[in-house]
Amino acid sequence: MSQTLLDITGIDEFPLNFDDLFSKKKRAPIFVSSTKDYNAWVFSKHPSQWNPVFISDAKCFYYPDRDAYMILYNEARPETRIRFSLAHELGHIVLGHLNNERTEISRGGVDDPTYYALEGAANTFAGNLLAPPILIDDFLSGAEFNVERISTRFNISPSATKDYRAEDYKYWKTLIPSKHEKAILKRCHSGLHKQICIECGATFEIKGALFCPICGASSLSICFRGRDSEEMIYQGVELKESGQVRECLQCKNSEHLEGASYCMICGTRIVNYCTNAMAPYFVNDEQCTHTEPLPGNARYCPYCGSETTFLADGLLKNWEDSRARSSITYTAPPLPDADDELPF
Repeated sequence: MSQTLLDITGIDEFPLNFDDLFSKKKRAPIFVSSTKDYNAWVFSKHPSQWNPVFISDAKCFYYPDRDAYMILYNEARPETRIRFSLAHELGHIVLGHLNNERTEISRGGVDDPTYYALEGAANTFAGNLLAPPILIDDFLSGAEFNVERISTRFNISPSATKDYRAEDYKYWKTLIPSKHEKAILKRCHSGLHKQICIECGATFEIKGALFCPICGASSLSICFRGRDSEEMIYQGVELKESGQVRECLQCKNSEHLEGASYCMICGTRIVNYCTNAMAPYFVNDEQCTHTEPLPGNARYCPYCGSETTFLADGLLKNWEDSRARSSITYTAPPLPDADDELPF
């Protein structure tokens, strides 16, 4: 059900944007509000009858007279916990756990076995909604399941990743992907590996990257943002498909022999490699296995963090001296029609 929802709403970017998802759900309206905003609104309407609402994480209410749902969440919780709570409550809606007789899930309204079954289903739904297994598989590109990498990529907490993704993903690997999952992968694949370094602002798309290719920062400094994030473009060298430079940086020679790593005119290096993959001795604890050509603006190997040959040879300037900022202009979407009774 989670994958069907992602497919029919046309979601094409992760981490999941809830505003985008809720705006595309065309059936029964879903209103979402923090308890702080909700309490302020109620007080403005009925100050004499005001009784503040407290929600531990999040809770969904169903209004049968309007066929509408309202999710209230605790804004004081960490962002990753709020995201999982919203997905969990949406799971109750999509899975049909709320109806005219039972407008909320609570221990007081159902017996323990039913309560735990409903909560377990909503948790499974939330995990699959926030981090679809087919996208996890594409993102890992054959590597082992890593809680830190998955948590960072899909903006869910490490505990939720461990509890609700690891075993589900292992089970999913035994199944055949559905048509909805294949459609999700087709839409999201191109942007799945887009990474942004919070140290230098560089954007890049390198599968399996554990280090920033511009400043060498580790994976702890690499995050994933939406298409509307500001990008930082760093100067580099224009390369051919073979990985060789189009023009030698020293003598401007553009004729290079197939498979050559050095200019045949002046001897300058014309292919950017990881120094730890090329060196007869190991720069780090062990030799890097990535011997393929690296991008023309890579100062560091994205797989082991060692300097690249272009940086070591002085063909590329240090990243602090070569910034070239390029901003993306974002136009906010129009606001939805105002609701006469609810301010969300």
